[in-house]
Amino acid sequence: MFVNRKKEIKDLENLYANDQNNVAILYGRFGIGKTELVKKFIADKPFVYYRASELSSREQSFACSIALTGNEAPLSLYDSLAYAIRKNMRPEKKIVVVLDEFQSLVDFRLEESVVKILSAFKGIEHVMFLLVSSSVRWIENTLVDDAPYIAKLTSAFIKVRDFSFTQMVSRLDKLETRDVIVASAILGGVPRYLDYWRQEKTPEENIMSMFLTKNSVFLNEAEFFLKQELRELSAYNAILSALAGGRIKLNDLYSRTGFSRAKISVYIKNLTELDVVEKVFSYDEGDSTNVQKGLYRIKDNFLRFYYRFIYPNMTLIELSKGKEVYETKIAPYLDEFMREAYRDVSFEYLKLTSEGKGRVLDNYETWYGKNGIIDIVARDNNGKVIVGICDLKSEKTKTTVIDALEELLNISGIAANEIHFFSNHGFTQDFINAAKEKKYGFVSIDEL
Repeated sequence: MFVNRKKEIKDLENLYANDQNNVAILYGRFGIGKTELVKKFIADKPFVYYRASELSSREQSFACSIALTGNEAPLSLYDSLAYAIRKNMRPEKKIVVVLDEFQSLVDFRLEESVVKILSAFKGIEHVMFLLVSSSVRWIENTLVDDAPYIAKLTSAFIKVRDFSFTQMVSRLDKLETRDVIVASAILGGVPRYLDYWRQEKTPEENIMSMFLTKNSVFLNEAEFFLKQELRELSAYNAILSALAGGRIKLNDLYSRTGFSRAKISVYIKNLTELDVVEKVFSYDEGDSTNVQKGLYRIKDNFLRFYYRFIYPNMTLIELSKGKEVYETKIAPYLDEFMREAYRDVSFEYLKLTSEGKGRVLDNYETWYGKNGIIDIVARDNNGKVIVGICDLKSEKTKTTVIDALEELLNISGIAANEIHFFSNHGFTQDFINAAKEKKYGFVSIDEL
């Protein structure tokens, strides 16, 4: 199912409209929707499509020849592509050559073939190469070394990211806001994962069917994803399990895993390059006395859920005790687990409502203090500081939350020009009265 990728489509169309032969690289994690995006883009254009696999040079030659020419004799990549381009091109219209998972072609004279084709096909026979890859880490960290000419020829790198919350709402259009946030917290914005989320089912039913039964579709998904990019899976399992369990400092990871600090740093670097983990920098107004430093977190929602709730309970799941796992290990902690996803959604709300007021919010930080957390601290284009607190308690938000925030603002030294509260279960009347008097904003989860 294709859902709103307007920006990516626009970027590709702008490149296609260029009169020159060109190369674009489209990349993103497995399951993020690259193929659907490509199909949408080439639907009204002449095109050649080849999906490469990890094969020896000879087998790659056979596969390419059969796919593009129907010839079972092994041809060079250039000959196969040149044949397919001539066969499929149309007068006065640029042809798109899609090489999917092109990293598997790097040792298959890819650069020479692309350069020759860009030079050979001119005028009405001009061509756009769209090189597609699921290897985010390779594109961002190794491509320039492995394929320097391809990198030099590339006009644009387009990264396909997780759905934003707005896109999630479009994708899960039959759900209430609360349940969309639950789905986002568990699966992230990965279209392939969302395809399995049944809107007619409750979150519990979806979690049970997708994770907590033997042979369920995502029981081993995390390891499949990591194995595509990383070795030493046991070490990465240990790191991610520790992070998901709240051990977010380097010393905590050292104590938990027994790995040396140098080794942990290498693993964290690799996970960061894969967009799985990030180092968290607390918002700091200059007085760092009460700020927690050197924190790490699992950035990927799906992996954060998996290593928090599924990985530690694999034995019980294999023993068909998934219901017990849900009731005792997941349900009591699900609201608090949602906090990071809720934080992102709340900021997206602030960002969108700010646009209506003629101001811009580009990003936000979180203040991590020794006595608590301020979820959202952002600056608009006029330098004003906007603060937000997300309350996920299973009751209405009380005035004590206002008191706690004001104390944290005093400790942190953050001078907030605007304050907003976001609640999982609404607000007491006392809170509403106090917030109105102080001119604080407040929004319940159902209003997002």
